[in-house]
Amino acid sequence: MNSRIKLHHHFTGSMTELLQEDLLALAHDKIQHMSDSYFKKVLKKEDAEILISMTIEKNHEEKYEGKFHFTLDGSEYHYQNDVPFSEPLDVVSHAFKHLKEQLAD
Repeated sequence: MNSRIKLHHHFTGSMTELLQEDLLALAHDKIQHMSDSYFKKVLKKEDAEILISMTIEKNHEEKYEGKFHFTLDGSEYHYQNDVPFSEPLDVVSHAFKHLKEQLAD
């Protein structure tokens, strides 16, 4: 991962270490794919940074909620799922899909 892209994460609720590793691996994969397209435009600027803050929680219903804050060279984008997901990896996938849609506008 590019050194100018920083991912901060926080997991709450009873999530196994393996699940946390899978969530991080998927986030890194999504970042890598976006580095070849969407993030490439941002990183053309020599001093530009991309900061991603990811918080995923397993709630009392055993479903998953996420909040993402993306800062791309000062421009901010947010994602929070309105309906909890049964599949935790869907939280990450939907957050990055939402970001792509916002950047495409």
